[in-house]
Amino acid sequence: MSVQLAAEIVKRMDCVPHDKRAKKLHALSRAFAANLWKASARMSMRVLWVKSRGCCTLAELASFSYNCGMNIELRLEEEADWDIVENLTREAFWNLHVPGCDEHLLVRNLRKAKEFVKGLSFVAAIDGKIVGNIVYAETKIADGEREHAVLTFGPLSVLPEYQNMGIGTKLIEHTKRLAKEMGYRAILIYGYPEYYVRFGFRPSRDFGITDGEDRYLVALQVLELYSSALSGIAGRFDQGELYSVDAQKLAEFEKGFAPKEKGWAKTQERFRETSAQYLQ
Repeated sequence: MSVQLAAEIVKRMDCVPHDKRAKKLHALSRAFAANLWKASARMSMRVLWVKSRGCCTLAELASFSYNCGMNIELRLEEEADWDIVENLTREAFWNLHVPGCDEHLLVRNLRKAKEFVKGLSFVAAIDGKIVGNIVYAETKIADGEREHAVLTFGPLSVLPEYQNMGIGTKLIEHTKRLAKEMGYRAILIYGYPEYYVRFGFRPSRDFGITDGEDRYLVALQVLELYSSALSGIAGRFDQGELYSVDAQKLAEFEKGFAPKEKGWAKTQERFRETSAQYLQ
């Protein structure tokens, strides 16, 4: 049933002008919401995304999935979730930025760090299955002898078959509201500007904040959690060794997982280019 529904949506979308597709997607999703989501989350939505790449943007598809009645539960991570979260993080990042990945070990290391913010470590679940998670740590902006506490997050992970469905967006929006309620002034991250601008992140240069080598990296993004939260604050974004992963420990850690082949992906080239770019 769900495969036929997905195919019908693709068929109808083929004849819809591009400027009307978002509206049409909304109408179609309302019509099929009662039947489509639960049966198709693991298969048909993925098929729909692949088949629709030529006629729909990812933003339209994300909007479509929202309107399909997808029930995403957000809750705090529990100790019983740890192995599941590490496995899904490995799946989400494998061969994405480099051959293999180290983010799954990073998650484990962050939980042990004093900077780890347990109250902002959330998982996203669909029908009881954990499909995404986000992890936060407290960091600082160093301004001479003064230090100002801020937050950073990452890894932000979503299982590949559930990506582009708004799950990461829900995790970010939910936790940034909580971070503000907890009294934090700002969140700083390294990420793709074109993605994080939708959440209100701005280039660090706008705030006079550099990385540890006094550079305005394109990837360094800043979100004030309230108006003028960083007024009068500038300096270096200091993560210390918090996000460093030892290669030997990673190799040992990998022995506890099912073997996966390391390889090249086009996303690695984009990651290297973005990581190396900085603003004058």
